[in-house]
Amino acid sequence: MSFFEDDDKLDFDENTNNSKKKKKLPILEKAYYLLDYKDRTEKEMRDKLIESKYPEDEIEKTIAHLQEIGLLNDDAYAKRFIEYQIQKNRGLSRIVQELKRKGITEEKVRFVIEDEVDMDAYFDRAVSLCTKVFHMAGVKDLDGMDYKEKMKILGKVRRKLLTAGYEYDIINEAVNHAIREIGDSDS
Repeated sequence: MSFFEDDDKLDFDENTNNSKKKKKLPILEKAYYLLDYKDRTEKEMRDKLIESKYPEDEIEKTIAHLQEIGLLNDDAYAKRFIEYQIQKNRGLSRIVQELKRKGITEEKVRFVIEDEVDMDAYFDRAVSLCTKVFHMAGVKDLDGMDYKEKMKILGKVRRKLLTAGYEYDIINEAVNHAIREIGDSDS
């Protein structure tokens, strides 16, 4: 007697279990599904629909429809993305690169930055990040350190800000400002 008494009851055709083929959604339904999952740029939406093998003319109509009803708006996306990334202590250089990768032109990104970003608050975030790195390294007074140790700490702070995507001029100003803050707090 076999383990399966009635092999006829087992159904391993294409429509069952792991070999089940996914039914292709209508393109607009697929687009709504993709937007439910997360905000997307026009390029990201186009890439996902192309990946799903929808005809190009349908893709263009769908994107136009989504833009018309306000569900696909690169300007609004860029604004939200920039605000969120700055809250996460990301620098503008990194933000610009990420948005370019997502299909938003550098010109459009620069326009949103000029229009929306409070550069004083942005600088304050950079200084705060410097101060945090100094404190995490246990630095209370740079004047009391030998030159080699001081350069090591300053290099660490600069690398942290550079990795976060801050610009060189902001990094240098923020580090100098944070050094003054550390010196003032000891007095």
